[in-house]
Amino acid sequence: MRTRIVRRGGGDFLRVAARVAGAVACGLGISFAGRISFPCVGEINTDRVNLRAGRSMNYEILARLDRGTRVTVCGLVSGWYRVVPPKDVPLWASSRYISGGSVLTGRLNVRAGPSAGSTVVCQLSRGERAEEIEKRGEWTSIRPPRGACLWVSSELIDLLPDEKGTEKPEELSAEDEEAAEVEEQPVASAPARVEGAMIEGQPGAPTTIRLQVVRIPRAYEGRIVRSEEATISGADYRLVTGFLRTRVLCLLTSRAINLSYYEGDSVKVWGYEMRRLAAGIPVLDVRRLEVR
Repeated sequence: MRTRIVRRGGGDFLRVAARVAGAVACGLGISFAGRISFPCVGEINTDRVNLRAGRSMNYEILARLDRGTRVTVCGLVSGWYRVVPPKDVPLWASSRYISGGSVLTGRLNVRAGPSAGSTVVCQLSRGERAEEIEKRGEWTSIRPPRGACLWVSSELIDLLPDEKGTEKPEELSAEDEEAAEVEEQPVASAPARVEGAMIEGQPGAPTTIRLQVVRIPRAYEGRIVRSEEATISGADYRLVTGFLRTRVLCLLTSRAINLSYYEGDSVKVWGYEMRRLAAGIPVLDVRRLEVR
């Protein structure tokens, strides 16, 4: 009789452990069938879920989503899903730097609310479009631009990994380092014969040559920390390895990704080398990021 009781208790324990493991896996975005590939579609599984400006309960609530609402999930960080905000969720920017739906400054902070103390959700560069909704004093509400992301606690979203998201921030293709970005640049009054170039023009006349400049994306793995050389390099963050004795792999900047959300995280980044400092450290324009 005692043996039967022990067996039953052990079976109950295993069943409970399996349920707990399944719940934890769902909360962390882990699939036993395979690794979740972002972006993918997620479905809100609770009533009135808060859509926040950052990955903690202390950040501003920008909207509340109803049960069954589907969103595009772009990543998982510390128990929070990074999601593309719905188009009807307003973000805010200074009216001074927007005119005719175009950004007038080199880098414009897009915030969660109409104040300088509100969380920065993303940034826009000079000439980029800002779809205005309304003006409120010194602030203008705009529709979420490409690259904006908000956050939802992971236990409040069920992932649907078989359905790919329709929207995602700017990032590199899946080929990573094997991919290449090609730019065509016209060069006037060049010599009549240049190897590897397509020559346009008549003999004896100034020749236009269209050169192909290929930029190869680089990939690095490390931990993101605040950069001490920001004022010199223009990059706010460093990618380092090690803890007691750190080694700087590269400096990081990005117009597509808000790197402040990932400070302290171990990540893999892909991007284009903009320049190198005197010490030989590259400055990377980050186009894609994965938390390791």
